[in-house]
Order: sequence, then C-alpha cells, then structure tokens
Amino acid sequence: ERLHYRLHVVGWSLGGMIAQELSLLLVEMGCPPASLALVCTHSGGWRLLPPLSSLPKLVAVALSPSSETRIRRILPLHYAPEYLSSMLECEEEEEPVWSAGSVLAGVYEERSPFRRSILAYLPGVVGHLLAALTHHVSRQRLSRLGAGPNAPDCVVVAAGRDRLIPKCHSADLARRIGGGTELLEFSENGHMVNTERRDEFNGALMLHFRRSAARRGAPGAVPPSLEDDVCASLERVKCVRRRAGDIGDKRPPAWRVLLGWWFLLLLVTPIFWSVRAVGGAVRRTAALLTAFARIGVPLAAWVLSGMARCGVPFAAYLLSHCVELGKA
Repeated sequence: ERLHYRLHVVGWSLGGMIAQELSLLLVEMGCPPASLALVCTHSGGWRLLPPLSSLPKLVAVALSPSSETRIRRILPLHYAPEYLSSMLECEEEEEPVWSAGSVLAGVYEERSPFRRSILAYLPGVVGHLLAALTHHVSRQRLSRLGAGPNAPDCVVVAAGRDRLIPKCHSADLARRIGGGTELLEFSENGHMVNTERRDEFNGALMLHFRRSAARRGAPGAVPPSLEDDVCASLERVKCVRRRAGDIGDKRPPAWRVLLGWWFLLLLVTPIFWSVRAVGGAVRRTAALLTAFARIGVPLAAWVLSGMARCGVPFAAYLLSHCVELGKA
C-alpha cells in the first residue's frame, strides 16, 4: 500500500481487459496505481466484436492442420502487411536479407501453442476467444479510473489497421474512462503495434510513466528534451494524440453488430458440436477402459491364480514321473 504510487499497470489485448479489472480492484481498495496503459483492447459489451472480415480467419487459424499453416494465417491478423514484407537489417550483412514475416514465422514456430496438435491447443484458443467475447466493464465502473484526485493517469493505445480490435473500440474505451485519458492512435500499424513501432511505443510509455510519477511527487522531473523527442517520434510515425473529451461516439451500428454475432454463431456452432462429439468419444473410451480395469483385471488375476493352482502340481507330477522313468 505504501508503494502503490510507483505501480504502473500495462495491458495489451486480453491482458488489457485483465488490467482494467486489476486497476479497478486497486481503486476500490484505496490504493490506485500511478498509471494505467491499455493497448489494443476494449471494455467489452455486445457491440464490440472483431471485424467481420477477421472472423473466418480466426476460425481458420483454430482449425489449421499444421503449425506452418497456422502461423501463415495468424501473422496477417497480428501485423500490418507492409511490416511483414519489410526487410530487416542485419549487422553482419551489408544488405537486408530477411523479411520481418520470415523472422516472425521462426519466432512463432518456437512457441509451444504452435507446435502441438489441434486437439491440444484448441481448448485454449476457444477459452481465449470466449474470455474476450464475454468481457465487459460498465461505463460506471470505467469512470472510476478517470475521476477523482487519486485516479491513475490513463493512456489508451489504438492501432489504425488492427484486424482483431478495431481502433474505434479502443477510442470508445478512452472516451468511457474520461477525465484526462489520452488516446494514442498509430494509424499505419496492426495489433502488434508494440513490435512494429517498438522504439516509439516504448518511448511513449516511458514518458507516460515519468509524468505520472512526477505528478505524485516522485523525485525527478520529466526533462523537456525527452518530451520533445517522444512527441517528434510519434509525429514521424503518424501517431495521432487526442484527449478523451475530443473523442466522439463511433461505435458500429446495431445491425452490423447483430450480423457479426449471427455470423460468429454460424462459424462457432460446428466447432462446438465437433468438440462436444470428440469429448463424448473420449468419455466413452474412458468408460470402456474403466470397465475393463474393473472386470478384466480381476478376471485375469483369477485365470492366473487358477493356472497356478492347477498347473504347478501338474508340472510337479510330470517332473517326478520323468525322474522315475529316468531311473528305470
């Protein structure tokens, strides 16, 4: 409790949804964090769905038969196409020889979810999607993060080309928090904006942390040169900065959201019944194995004990008879 003013909470995507709940819990406990950064996330609700064009691709990722196919399908959902096709510089080579997409494919290949079979990782994927779709923080609760003298300094980061959480959802989150919440919109980047614009993203967060700490009396002021450098770098990558009061309500219309839910239900229902059928087959197999263990093992033990009772004396009789024949 004595160090809560030094606590800076950062959450990205599903982690941003968890960060909202964590920050609200700390506020309700009377020890709010110094700052809160929510990256490419939203507050939940029935209106906030991924773009319709991304729903079939998400299902295709979940049903990919191999890790190579899975990675090839998920990278365009995480990154902007220009970033994937860009060439990376290598210190040992005079010219860039690797594209960002090929390097990321190798990185994703090392992650355990992409190396296991579909039955091993599918429950985790379904659980992740259900957690994101059922997450919801009301407007009243969110306003606690932006109201009051001890409220954390909030910043929301949005990606203009995010194919999982559109920028309008992140903007709606900043508007709902209100207060002095700042919205940073990286116009030309995708969901993994922290990777595509690593230096600019980290610089903006560090400036946000130092501002929050300085406002709460922490030693050390924010150097003007740091703020100028960060602002210049954000302008260079076409990052738009706005306050919560300047953000309008740009939520998608109800008919489009209802169409999205219908389409999602149409895609998810076969997967649900397939998983249920597989689960039923697994349960039946387990029941058969259990029945065999209960009946077959005692039966085998009885047969072996019978053989021991009858076979051992009979073998002894044959052996003794052979010995007598040998003596004769």
